[in-house]
Amino acid sequence: MGTLNLSATASLTPSVVEGPAFYVARDGAQSISNTTWTKVQLTTTNSGGFDTNSCYSNSNYRFTPNVAGYYQIQFIMTISSGSLQAGRAAIYKNGGRWAMTELYTIANDPYDDFCTCVSSMLYLNGSTDYVEFYCWRNGGSGNVGGTSDVCQATGFLARQA
Repeated sequence: MGTLNLSATASLTPSVVEGPAFYVARDGAQSISNTTWTKVQLTTTNSGGFDTNSCYSNSNYRFTPNVAGYYQIQFIMTISSGSLQAGRAAIYKNGGRWAMTELYTIANDPYDDFCTCVSSMLYLNGSTDYVEFYCWRNGGSGNVGGTSDVCQATGFLARQA
């Protein structure tokens, strides 16, 4: 076992990452077209949402951080439909799909709501890079969301670049 020697002036201070963090949600349903990627309209004004560095836009529903670094991003969503065949949730970076998850239903499934989530770590440059949240469905006449516990996104700076 080794020994740690510190000078009289040395101190051990934990490394604290300070940077943007956000929580956005939907408190109501949003209609989504069949087999069409649709941006989910999440805002900080729903269910205790927050945005520590004013980086999330409630008007264009996107997160554009002002600190360059590596971000952990999560998106949870529920699609409501009695005859849904498939649903997808995706994190988009700069207008293109970055990470996606997909769910399929089972024939004669007795449930009406299908929930899925996607999570990813990605680099954002702190000035022009942005993140948005999209969903897609095949079948049914579904909506996304309904309540904040089943339609939300979060993100935070994990490490500065």
